[in-house]
Amino acid sequence: MDVRSGGGARPAVVCCHGVGESGDLGFFPALEDRLARAGFAVVTFDSVADLGIVLDALSGGDLGDVPTAIGVIGHNLGGSIAGVRAVVTWGSEPRAPQSGEAPVLELRLTKPWAGPSPEYDHVFDAMVNWFGRHLA
Repeated sequence: MDVRSGGGARPAVVCCHGVGESGDLGFFPALEDRLARAGFAVVTFDSVADLGIVLDALSGGDLGDVPTAIGVIGHNLGGSIAGVRAVVTWGSEPRAPQSGEAPVLELRLTKPWAGPSPEYDHVFDAMVNWFGRHLA
């Protein structure tokens, strides 16, 4: 698990890679750096099954300051998560929002990650703005 924060209470974003993927590969490191530079606490880990444990530890202050709000980005990961105020799904199946569910930004890109590019910079900026609006 990796926690990046400048200290102090701030919104946090938990990054969940897809099943069979590693969080230190692909676009995740660049996205995590971009979110941290934007002022979010960023938590990453290597097992989607442990998301509930990570959220409990984060909201309980076990990973540093208690965040002011929590968002999640998941690649190939969908569904609602209790206590989360904003969700970004990347490459998940489209679905209709359910009552009481956190707002969801659904992303799809046809160009696979091959390093930084204007297209990915635009998407990273969109995610930072999305979390900024919903976690403020």
